[in-house]
Amino acid sequence: MEVNAGDVVLLDPRLLHSACANQSVRERSLLMLWYLPSFGALPDPIQARYVEIFNRHDLDTGDAHRGNLLDSWPAKHKDAVAHLEPCYGGAAKPQPWNRCPEQRRMRPMQKQ
Repeated sequence: MEVNAGDVVLLDPRLLHSACANQSVRERSLLMLWYLPSFGALPDPIQARYVEIFNRHDLDTGDAHRGNLLDSWPAKHKDAVAHLEPCYGGAAKPQPWNRCPEQRRMRPMQKQ
């Protein structure tokens, strides 16, 4: 699917998805929001992984930022979104993401 600047894409994050590398010298920004209405009902390893993603920990994206995502935000902005931060207090090991799905499990795309 090709998108243009300003487009909005809605998808279920459980679907296999990706983006091509930015081949230009211009920065390409992205705002991503994950809506998880039943976060507490997710398996513990998945909850633990989402907290890592939110805080930019253990990502394989080349992002060197460490610490919690909201640490550097002004207090009034941090307070405004605090209720949106995923919280997990358990001890489960975060579920690893599989960036290389098994080809045998993938169905070919249907031609239209």
